[in-house]
Amino acid sequence: MNKLIATTCNYMAGIILLLFGIIYLLKGSFMSYHSQAISLLWSELDREMQYLLLAMMRVMAGGYLSTGILIVLAQFLFNRHQNKNWPLIILVCGSVVSITSLYATILVRQHTPGQPPTFVAILGLILLITGFIFNRLSSVKNPNHNKHEK
Repeated sequence: MNKLIATTCNYMAGIILLLFGIIYLLKGSFMSYHSQAISLLWSELDREMQYLLLAMMRVMAGGYLSTGILIVLAQFLFNRHQNKNWPLIILVCGSVVSITSLYATILVRQHTPGQPPTFVAILGLILLITGFIFNRLSSVKNPNHNKHEK
């Protein structure tokens, strides 16, 4: 049961990041909360500013996509090969992205009229912590999880 909870939580965290990565990669303009934050429509921005914002969104997309892939793959490998290092790697890498996203959304909320999806960053962090705890619990119940692959 611990393994199922851990896997579900980490896969959900990874999927959230993958979805945000795909949105930020494919979207042709900024998000509605970006518009709220600067009190301008996309069409009101200079072309240069549009390209700058799209470029930053693409960089964010890369971070979200690579971390989402890492989380899903690392959880899969942990379940399959039982290497005790994967849960910590998942937690650390996922937390870096979640905490920096949380920080960014809080800055926007505090200093602009924008309402970014702060809850999603909090949810991702909760899922990662829960996944880590239950991965560790599944390792304790199954001592073979502590053996390294040769």
